[in-house]
Amino acid sequence: MHTEFTTIAVSDILDGLCASVDAARVSAEGDTRWLNAINAAWNHLLAADTIAYRHADHALHYRSESGALYLANGRCECEAFRFGTACAHRAAARLVTLALAWNEARELADLAAELVADAVADGCHWYDLPTGVIGASARLPGLLAFAAAWDASAAAQRTAHALTA
Repeated sequence: MHTEFTTIAVSDILDGLCASVDAARVSAEGDTRWLNAINAAWNHLLAADTIAYRHADHALHYRSESGALYLANGRCECEAFRFGTACAHRAAARLVTLALAWNEARELADLAAELVADAVADGCHWYDLPTGVIGASARLPGLLAFAAAWDASAAAQRTAHALTA
C-alpha cells in the first residue's frame, strides 16, 4: 500500500468542504451520533491550516484534542469505531474525500467551459460542452500534475530563500 501523505491547505478545499458538510448533514438527518461526528469533524477541519491526506486509500491523519493521532478512512483506530459508532475522524476523512472530488469536478467544468469558449471564438461551432468535457478530462490530470510540481518548486525556493536570509 502506498504510504505517502499529501499536505493540503484547508483553504484550498474550503468550498468543497462546505458543500460536503451540507450534503453529509442532509444524509445523516435524524442520526444524532453522525450529525455530532460531522459537526466535530467540520470544526476540526476549520481549525486546521493544513491536513495530511493519502489519496490512495482516502486516509486522513487526524490529531485529536487529547493529542492522539488517528489514521482514518472507512476505518479508524479510535474507541468509537471499535464500539461500532460514529466518529469524527472517519467523518473528517469522508468530508475531505468528498471535498476533493467536488473541487476536481468544478475544475473540470471550468476547464471544459473555457475550452468550448476558446473553440467557438476560433470558429469551431461544433465544439460543444460534452466535447469540452472530454477534452478537459484528458487535460486536467496533466494540468494538476504541472500545478503540483510548480507548487513544490515554489515551496523549495521559499525554503531556500528563508535559509539564506
